[in-house]
Amino acid sequence: MEAGDPSVSLDLLVKSLLVLGTTKKDLAGMISRGR
Repeated sequence: MEAGDPSVSLDLLVKSLLVLGTTKKDLAGMISRGR
């Protein structure tokens, strides 16, 4: 994802994860963990 196409926005990635069934809680956990 880090080397992804620059036209793919964070907004689109988040929307895609939510459509695939990721919960808001899961998403918050992914963001808060970081690297």
